[in-house]
Amino acid sequence: MKYEEYKPVGSVKNKHMLTLMDYSSEEIFEILKCAEELKRKQYAHIEHKYLAGKTLAMIFEKSSTRTRISFEQGIRQLGGYPLFLSSRDIQLGRGEPIRDTVRVMERMNIDGIMIRTFKQSDLDELAEYGHIPVINGLPTTFTPARCLRIFSPYMRSSARSRARNSCSSARDSIWRTRLCSAVRKWAWTSPYARPRGSARAVR
Repeated sequence: MKYEEYKPVGSVKNKHMLTLMDYSSEEIFEILKCAEELKRKQYAHIEHKYLAGKTLAMIFEKSSTRTRISFEQGIRQLGGYPLFLSSRDIQLGRGEPIRDTVRVMERMNIDGIMIRTFKQSDLDELAEYGHIPVINGLPTTFTPARCLRIFSPYMRSSARSRARNSCSSARDSIWRTRLCSAVRKWAWTSPYARPRGSARAVR
């Protein structure tokens, strides 16, 4: 099914967003269609407080200007409350096991977690032992939120979303892995270029 033909159903099966490889093409289309509608309402100044009374805990072991601002603004525009937590604020994986951290958050009525961490294992453990949604902010393997942001304009602007190529400059294998995991969902090809003088200049 092509993106422009997809009709939103209002829900997805996956509770967590750890990697786009966990989602079907239709589920990704659902998320992007929802984002389009929210953007339309934001620009038209139409109230869309769908997360009123909800709190998103944002755990930052690695700081990021764009990630923090985008998540804070997004949750506020939806009527929710962003709770920023740096590695200095909590004992994630140090003085307190990760499974205990997520259980404490649940008891304190946290409704969701966005975590920007260095280790994929921390993310997976939060999702395994918690009952609230976990969003991947940046472990070392996948960055689903960023991939969705990058590809959203492509899906909206063309009727040939199943036959599209994506070209990028990838300075490291980590981002290339993230990019390729996303484009496989739409059967795109993704050539990438490295700086001149590196081991493999073009592939």
